[in-house]
Amino acid sequence: MKRGTIPLLNISLCFNRKDFEYDVYSLIKAFYPGCEITSWYEEDGAPDGEFAYYDKILYAADQICFSIENEKHEELSAACEAVEYEKDRHETKNVLKRMVYRTLSKVSGKELPWGDLTGIRPTKIPMKMLEEGKTNVEIAKYMRETYYTSPEKTALAITIANREKDILKTIDYEHGYSLYIGIPFCPSICLYCSFGSHVLSRWAHMVDPYLDALIKELTFISERMKDYTLDTIYIGGGTPTTLNAAQMERLLSKVTELFPMDQVQEFTVEAGRPDTIHEEVLKAIRKFPVTRISINPQTMNQETLDLIGRHHTVYAGAKPGEGDGFRLEGFPGDGTANTGLFRFQNGPGSIQQRGHQHCASLRLQAVVAQGNGGGAVTVAVVPLCHIYRHPLSGAGQCAGHMDAGLAVT
Repeated sequence: MKRGTIPLLNISLCFNRKDFEYDVYSLIKAFYPGCEITSWYEEDGAPDGEFAYYDKILYAADQICFSIENEKHEELSAACEAVEYEKDRHETKNVLKRMVYRTLSKVSGKELPWGDLTGIRPTKIPMKMLEEGKTNVEIAKYMRETYYTSPEKTALAITIANREKDILKTIDYEHGYSLYIGIPFCPSICLYCSFGSHVLSRWAHMVDPYLDALIKELTFISERMKDYTLDTIYIGGGTPTTLNAAQMERLLSKVTELFPMDQVQEFTVEAGRPDTIHEEVLKAIRKFPVTRISINPQTMNQETLDLIGRHHTVYAGAKPGEGDGFRLEGFPGDGTANTGLFRFQNGPGSIQQRGHQHCASLRLQAVVAQGNGGGAVTVAVVPLCHIYRHPLSGAGQCAGHMDAGLAVT
């Protein structure tokens, strides 16, 4: 072994049958982020090799057991819980995850801020309970007892669920819909990404044929949904700003031709990769009634950017010329993103950082400054309109920010 290297922690994970494998796997990964887990089933026989821990899930008719042994096969901890499989699989999964969490916590000496929650949308739980009429206090009690979430994360999830609920008040659920348009191309594929996307350098010849097919589908949707209210449009990906200016203009022109823009409350184009935000594309976007762009820097740590396969720096951004363009810059930082007040200004202006520290991974929802005047538009950027978690977020989460109001200065 080279001097200074850290040996990889190997964990054996055995199941006596196929059930809830991903839930258990994800929890172990949460406690031991750098580990290598070898999952296997009793019927297939044990894998070769030595392991630091031997974890085992045993499903019986009316109970589930979980045990952890060390490298010498000495039992470190074990637990069993009664379950009713067929009666309520959702509750069975909750019982299993709580048991696995407690056992892992005992052996590792750790507690996780998000408890045993491993999904990407932790706010779904409080949102559902709010819609059922539950109070914040009732929701907090349920989350702490059911999922072992920390007071801080519990409060965060409930706060954002209330904000989301407030935002959605004007959405027409009965007779409305939101349109998502996917552009499945990226400059490179990020290490953590599980979305369907293709590296532009290899698939550039397919972009125009894809747009041909996409426009046919949009034409069909516009006709099929003509009796419904279009609430919002979101062009995501992939990375939509991998389209060149002509391709972007072609797409947006067709969208605005096919759909009634007077109904749309929000029209977003995702500019997820700062290295794809170029003057020509931004100018093409500004020809249309796009109300927001979404910039996803993911991290302000250059080493992390390099690790996940993002080929840009923390300072990357688009810098259009004077006049009818606008300027977006990356946000300098040393591992912790700075958010708070930013100044959005037309022409030669910029987004000036005014903020406070918030989180190491964020999703800044930026309002596109409209108009040709020389006045600046000051936007108060506050947490949060949504959060989501991906495999590299660890104990944290990606945060979605929104404008708290506009003031022309």
